[in-house]
Amino acid sequence: MTKSMVQLKSMKHMSQYNYNEYEIEKAIVFLVNTLEDSGHNPKPVLLHSIRVASVLWNNGIPEKYVIVGILHDIIEDTDITKDDVAKEFGDEVSNMVTTLTLTKKNDAKESFEESLKDNNLAAVRAADLIENSNYYRRAGTDQLKNKLRNKYEYFMKCSEGKLPEPIYRELKKAHEDNVFTLI
Repeated sequence: MTKSMVQLKSMKHMSQYNYNEYEIEKAIVFLVNTLEDSGHNPKPVLLHSIRVASVLWNNGIPEKYVIVGILHDIIEDTDITKDDVAKEFGDEVSNMVTTLTLTKKNDAKESFEESLKDNNLAAVRAADLIENSNYYRRAGTDQLKNKLRNKYEYFMKCSEGKLPEPIYRELKKAHEDNVFTLI
């Protein structure tokens, strides 16, 4: 654990939603350090992760899910493992991050279905899709654009009635603005 993380751990400050902002900042620092050491995604992962967390924060989703929102891509975009996340943030956060991680073993539909078992975890997935939709136009081929659109629409259909209404509205708006018109 870095010196700054030790300092963060000893401090307490609560936000308007009773979040411990230092725990949230600890997740950001962990992500930044990890990206510097082993990040391998050309997308701006840090900015994307902060935007995902902001959607959750602004909708009053519980603190641990804001932390998961920050860390949701860390396993697939760096050399960090589930165990590394567990050491810093506990097994519960690590398990949720793993659920959101897409791998050959954990495809999008399986991950979506698993995340929908917990409405707040589904909100993290929705925030991720909302923010990722801003990059869909950059997909190189119509085939990839179609795949992204189908994935997004599958989640929209499955998550209806399971997400906080403001987040579902954002999901629908991003669909209208970024996804529906892809092809």
